[in-house]
Amino acid sequence: MIRKSCEPAILVPPSEDIELFPYRVQGNQLFKFDKKTEEYRYISKAAKMKSIERCLETGELKMKISFWSIDCWIIMDIERSDLDGKNTKKFLNQGMDIIGDKKTKEVFSFLSEHEKSIHPRYFHTGLGWDRINGFMNYKSHSLINNNGIESRYSGEINLQPKGSLEGYEDLLKEYVLGHAPLELMFCIGLSASLLGFLNQSGESLWDWSLMCHIHGFSSTGKTTASMLAVSPFGNPNNNHQGLIRSFNGTKNALISSLTGNFGMPIVFDETTMNEMESKKLSSLIYEFSQNQERTRLNQDSTMKKSGTWCTTIITTGEQSIINRAEKNAGLRVRLFEFEGINWFKDANHAENVKKAVKQNYGFFGEAFARLLNRYPSMELEELLERNKEELKKEMPVSHLVDRISGKMSLILTTVDLLEKGFGYKLCRDQIKSMLIDQENKSCADRNIGENFHRQFMDHVIQHSRKYYQKGSSGGVSEVWGTIEYEKGKTYVYTLSNVFKEAVTQLGYPNDKLVLHALKEKGVLHHENNKLKIRKNIKGASNQSKNGVYTICIVFSEDILSLEKPYENFI
Repeated sequence: MIRKSCEPAILVPPSEDIELFPYRVQGNQLFKFDKKTEEYRYISKAAKMKSIERCLETGELKMKISFWSIDCWIIMDIERSDLDGKNTKKFLNQGMDIIGDKKTKEVFSFLSEHEKSIHPRYFHTGLGWDRINGFMNYKSHSLINNNGIESRYSGEINLQPKGSLEGYEDLLKEYVLGHAPLELMFCIGLSASLLGFLNQSGESLWDWSLMCHIHGFSSTGKTTASMLAVSPFGNPNNNHQGLIRSFNGTKNALISSLTGNFGMPIVFDETTMNEMESKKLSSLIYEFSQNQERTRLNQDSTMKKSGTWCTTIITTGEQSIINRAEKNAGLRVRLFEFEGINWFKDANHAENVKKAVKQNYGFFGEAFARLLNRYPSMELEELLERNKEELKKEMPVSHLVDRISGKMSLILTTVDLLEKGFGYKLCRDQIKSMLIDQENKSCADRNIGENFHRQFMDHVIQHSRKYYQKGSSGGVSEVWGTIEYEKGKTYVYTLSNVFKEAVTQLGYPNDKLVLHALKEKGVLHHENNKLKIRKNIKGASNQSKNGVYTICIVFSEDILSLEKPYENFI
């Protein structure tokens, strides 16, 4: 029988004999030819190489050996450095017959010779595109390439295809094509392969990941739609082996799920399960999109190599992830949110898609990779540029429109590639409209200056007793600033420390970001080359004869006119 380390023993056929002069493995025994007697003499119980694999990314070798251990065969994974025979404890503990220096030397000498007779097989741990020996290769369950290298995936995700490509195309024709929301989700998933190809081709500057958050009530079918998005590439289930992962994990655990992925979509399901505070959540979004984890130190204080990736990341949840994060325009450029979309026609439609993708997956992603490998990267760049310009014409004008349309062009270009490469007819105009609608909805939220200006007015009205107002009588117990009126406008002068606290309280990341946004909007009254202005504020500490620096925000109306005047102003 044979026993794999830490696994129960099972019956196996008799072991294979080996002739490798001057050694011979016969049954469960190892022999060596003796030149003096011209006969084979017994050395020990048998030990031999079972397989050798080389990591495609690092070049490191993984070896599997088998040896007879008292009453059974043991199979053990080892590192090549273990063959120096200096550290034999783990072999002895498993019952390898190497007690004694002479016997140990002979057994490991044979393993070293046997190693040379075995041609290593390749395995890969990364996902998606990689340039190897000058050729673009797509790392999936197997290696998709044009240079004859064979490799198999070795990792925790189940990428073993199930069903057939024909079966998958049948489900597309029956349940997806002709229904724009599902076509959009399908293309979002496939865009990962296009993005990874551009990033790894070495001829373009696509150095960010595409992030899409799907949120709304549970009845809208978010998770099932995301299963469709990843089904071209591998197991679409939300278990530990599937391409759908739980968002309920530490930041480092979520990042590790992305490392080495250059073109395979991944879903983080149910973001509401993670109660990460807004600052950490914002940091995570930035890290996801910039394709590299933060620099960290090893235990010995040396710099740890940062993980990298470039792919499409899909998150799902009942709530907006942007609303949970800090109010920063940069987040909305990095994360597109699709809210309240009914991804399926009805419950029966959703159930049919769920069943179909569980029965057929892992084929179409490889077919799409073969299609991309036939395109010169510059031709893809030209197609992306045309789609970017097409989107820009219909998107709201903003200083971010170039970046946003560039990212969205990935999805629209994926639509075009499917139509040209596979002959499908998709609802292209509807998909484009859904992308533009998303931008229209987020554009207003992304305007930090506009949003803060409105929120701060409410904040001042709520705390107006803490501001002096010219012409009023009385004093204030806690001085925040002063309010003045001129030509129908309200000038609110706020002490710098008070303003900074208000920025934090209203959920914005820092006061400088807000001040620059207010300046750009034209509602910040300030001195030349500064964001502040000096003002004499009664009761303010550390005030010079020229006053104290304040933040002055201007409103085009008397913001307290609807309020009953307080009697605590001077």
